[in-house]
Amino acid sequence: MSISLIDLPYLIELVSKDIKNLEEAINNPDTSEEIRNVSGELLIIAFRTAANLQSQYQQEWQAGNNIPSYEDLIKDIQGRIIHKS
Repeated sequence: MSISLIDLPYLIELVSKDIKNLEEAINNPDTSEEIRNVSGELLIIAFRTAANLQSQYQQEWQAGNNIPSYEDLIKDIQGRIIHKS
């Protein structure tokens, strides 16, 4: 199944938010050891998914198509995620 270049930014943002939430859970001193362990396992999956989405986005992206480069997309997503914290 191929995901369109139009859909990829949405998925990339969702996975980025998930990574941030999992990292926060792992780094929170009030989080139980069990939740930290599960979050760590999920974080590995999320990083792998993020890498796969990045690869597909970069393969399909072309300059001049009115869609931001992967680097610009990530800067935008990170800016929005940080400002919502």
